[in-house]
Amino acid sequence: MTSSPGRPYPWLEPSSVKGEGKYRVTADGQVKVLHISGRNEMSLLASDPHAELVAMVGGVKRAHGEQPSGIFYINEWGHVLVKAAGATWYAGQYRTILEFDLGGGVLSARAPQGLPPGERWPGPQVGIRYTIAATGDDVYCKRRIDVRTERQERLSDYIADSPSFVRELARHRPTGGRLYINEAREMFSPLDGEGSFVYLGRAPIDRWFPEPQP
Repeated sequence: MTSSPGRPYPWLEPSSVKGEGKYRVTADGQVKVLHISGRNEMSLLASDPHAELVAMVGGVKRAHGEQPSGIFYINEWGHVLVKAAGATWYAGQYRTILEFDLGGGVLSARAPQGLPPGERWPGPQVGIRYTIAATGDDVYCKRRIDVRTERQERLSDYIADSPSFVRELARHRPTGGRLYINEAREMFSPLDGEGSFVYLGRAPIDRWFPEPQP
């Protein structure tokens, strides 16, 4: 897909206000994430340059009269979303999973091999927010239609058997609540009052919301 800096993104906009909930291109053209583990807060640089991704973000920023560095997200379809001029813009598609240097190890959007749902999520806390319904049988989000209107989108409106899939998620969030999904389609949810996240598994994309067409 090609970049479309003149058109706002037509699906869910990232909503995180936390520093650790977003990626950033630095002024010198590197990709960075803020990672919090327990009481430790670390600013980590990507293991590889990701020049194409940096150019995507910079292109959108420049098109809206801003410096080429700044915040971006990658959603579950690999769509690069850039905040600029008070809106969210589609910058292109990027399929390479970001990895970050972590004290000789690797921090990645992919779950470690063998990590079962219900365990602590050890990866970056960057993801696109959805909500597990309090009933435990649906997932929904609120999509902005225009500056005055939001519309609720429910997974059950698109996928007939979504409740059976969602019930698996709700085992670890029985009262419902926030769900985040990242570019590797890994899902995680905040543990109330703990500042950490529980891993919910990997979303089956054939039983998820349909991919939007930017």
